[in-house]
Amino acid sequence: MRVRCLAGLVLLWCGACGGSPANPAALPSPLPFVGSWLNVDAQTRGLPQIAITLQSNAVMVHAWGSCVPTYCDWGIVQATESADGALHAIWNFGFETTTLTLTMSSNGQLVSGAHTHFTDGSGRADSDFVDVFNKAS
Repeated sequence: MRVRCLAGLVLLWCGACGGSPANPAALPSPLPFVGSWLNVDAQTRGLPQIAITLQSNAVMVHAWGSCVPTYCDWGIVQATESADGALHAIWNFGFETTTLTLTMSSNGQLVSGAHTHFTDGSGRADSDFVDVFNKAS
């Protein structure tokens, strides 16, 4: 992953300098994901906000859950990137594990597919939800 992030930055630099890497299609870039994102549904029961940053060649995802009266801070985790350019971030809350698969839509929105697996022996069924975000900054 560090190589892919660094390669994406080199790709960006090469493009700015007029050069070109040998195989740009093999280097998906996390740069379109970077920024603060707000859910298009202000009343979501899922994730109202996500922030994605690059830190030391790692893609970091900070998510907040929809709690009342304030958002629940899920914390920051390092994402992995799949060959198709999607980001995958996993939070282990002890009683459940939630995996986000983040993709970019053709119109520039962030799409988050979430899968929650309960690990507390409660017998609760896994759950899935999708949230869509507009870039705030």
